[in-house]
Amino acid sequence: MSASALQDFKRKLESQGVALAGTWGGPQKQRYYTPSGEEVWAIPSMREWAQKDSNGKIVRNGLRDANLDKGWTLSPPTELKLHCSGCDKWHDTEGEVQTCVARKGEQAKVWERKAQQMFKKDGGGADEVATLTAKVEELTALVEKLLEVQNR
Repeated sequence: MSASALQDFKRKLESQGVALAGTWGGPQKQRYYTPSGEEVWAIPSMREWAQKDSNGKIVRNGLRDANLDKGWTLSPPTELKLHCSGCDKWHDTEGEVQTCVARKGEQAKVWERKAQQMFKKDGGGADEVATLTAKVEELTALVEKLLEVQNR
């Protein structure tokens, strides 16, 4: 079932009174729409803003909803965009999504190489693991001897 079909099904259930649409108490939530057409119910994130001139005097100020900065809108989009699993944002074409995912994969490989180099600089941890394994084996042997002595 697609996301839009699921949302339509939920709306139908809510309109028939089978599913409860709202919540009781707490801050009121606002319905937003993602560029891919999904509905998101979230608490409005109101922020004050101010625009200053070169002298530092406030020219304009007001309130804005920071949820709109995420790309969400208050009305359903007329042209749906594709959700990208690489950047968790939206793109116009499938090619852009594939490019973004590939770019994220390349960045992950670069960071993996850097992490491996840092791990090698720290000694790699192989010696530490071998030492700890030997100590655990020693302790295991001692516990077994104690159990033998105790069971006699």
